[in-house]
Amino acid sequence: MPMEVDLDRARALRVLGRGAMGTVFLVEADPARPGCGRYALKVFDKRSAGPTKPDADRRARWEVTLLSRLAHPYLPSLLGSAETPDLLAWAVPYCPGGDLNELRYSLADRVFSPAAIRFYIAETVSALADLHASGIVYRDLKPENVLLRADGHVNNFGVALVEMRKQF
Repeated sequence: MPMEVDLDRARALRVLGRGAMGTVFLVEADPARPGCGRYALKVFDKRSAGPTKPDADRRARWEVTLLSRLAHPYLPSLLGSAETPDLLAWAVPYCPGGDLNELRYSLADRVFSPAAIRFYIAETVSALADLHASGIVYRDLKPENVLLRADGHVNNFGVALVEMRKQF
């Protein structure tokens, strides 16, 4: 059961990223109980779409629909969503482990060990195989978009859009 995202009560702690489809915030799940949980909230401003981005609203809604279908340990899942006349927002798990590129740059020699490479490749390929089996193509795979849970496992392919593969 998806959680209810109350945009009036959500407390943004900081901006996690900005992209073509909106801004992603780190949000406290319940501001009345600090530390009870956090999630990433992607917010799409419908007013920003306008005539220059006629497909933006459709793409944002498609991303929400797609996230609601995913059920794999290394892929993001939709926690909940909310909509106002001006905004469409959706919540996904927060990945406090950063991304693979940040992790690589934190290493003394900036190189993953062979064991770490096998580990991250295996989890990424497992997630991609699940997407492909569902007829979905991920179109922006790069280290900056592979996010990590606190325990170091892959759990999210960032905020980049995944899209339905065309049937031929």
